[in-house]
Amino acid sequence: MTSSNFVSFTRPISFATLSRSDRTSESRVDAEVDTAATGLGRGLSEQELEALKSAAYAEGVEAGRQLERDASGLEAARLNTEYRQSFSSLELARADLVEQVQALLPELVIEGVGRILQAWQPDAEAIEAVVQELLAGFDAAEGDIRVYLHPDSMQQLLAAGDAFRAGNPHLDLQADGALQVGECRVEGRFGLADARYSSKLLNLRKVLIDE
Repeated sequence: MTSSNFVSFTRPISFATLSRSDRTSESRVDAEVDTAATGLGRGLSEQELEALKSAAYAEGVEAGRQLERDASGLEAARLNTEYRQSFSSLELARADLVEQVQALLPELVIEGVGRILQAWQPDAEAIEAVVQELLAGFDAAEGDIRVYLHPDSMQQLLAAGDAFRAGNPHLDLQADGALQVGECRVEGRFGLADARYSSKLLNLRKVLIDE
């Protein structure tokens, strides 16, 4: 029998279910081919029937694989879209967190410095350094310069020896219980210098936040 004797089917054979190469799929192909051939009222040779089955099976398998490839491509595209969306959401969350931290950081720094100052227990040398720093803004020729210290700080300064007194004979040391240990205020005829912790924190706030 020549190739012109091959049967021509009047309806397409569906091989979408042949995406899996198993016996069930092959049996369905056999049944569909046999049914189609019988319905035309003529038989096919065994070789022609096997060739038809093999071609139909191969077509179904390829169609199934193509569907799998298409599905894999769609799944990859979906996962890529979800990844981009998740990354974008994380980036927005990170930017928002950074902004919040930046807004809180100055307050945290100020609070930390305040706690350090509150816990500071300066010795006589540190107290003298604070006083000398404030006195640098005054002219000794002004005379009548008053230095206010916490009573304990003043006792520490005086107990350290007469060197400070001898080097600053124009000073009028005053005990001020309203000050904390380590704090100092200096008043002169033409100005005031303030080394209270509250003033230091206020200046720090101006640097970190207000300016």
